[in-house]
Amino acid sequence: MRVVQSVSSLTHSFTAMPVIYADGRLGEKLLVILPEKKGVFPQTGHWQAPNLLVLAGKTHFMTKSQVPAFVKECVVGPSSPPLTVLLVDSWAGFADHTNVLSEVPEDKELRLMTIPPGATVSASGCVLLPTLQAVHQGDYAPRSRGA
Repeated sequence: MRVVQSVSSLTHSFTAMPVIYADGRLGEKLLVILPEKKGVFPQTGHWQAPNLLVLAGKTHFMTKSQVPAFVKECVVGPSSPPLTVLLVDSWAGFADHTNVLSEVPEDKELRLMTIPPGATVSASGCVLLPTLQAVHQGDYAPRSRGA
């Protein structure tokens, strides 16, 4: 059974993008982008997993057109809370907020926070931790009914 159209699709890079919530949980699905010569998968021979969103592209890089599917399937899926804050870098694909929010279901709310340009060039998880803590404990934190 052949899943990719060329051998180079097996020997070159791919993108894997998990969603990690501020409370440490992993998102329901992992985004994987595989490069295909024509940017599409073959008609048959696919194996699908419920916890993967696998997309084809002409390269392994995410494109602006793939962002809405990523948001809908991986960020605001069925088990996500009613309000989700998405912390993204300044990549052009995330800069068009209308595009990013275009597939968010009506029963979900997604707020975007953009990391300034250049901040993620050499940033590690420790550098971003204060930002995540502020999101988790600040304005976006759940509040009790009496608060």
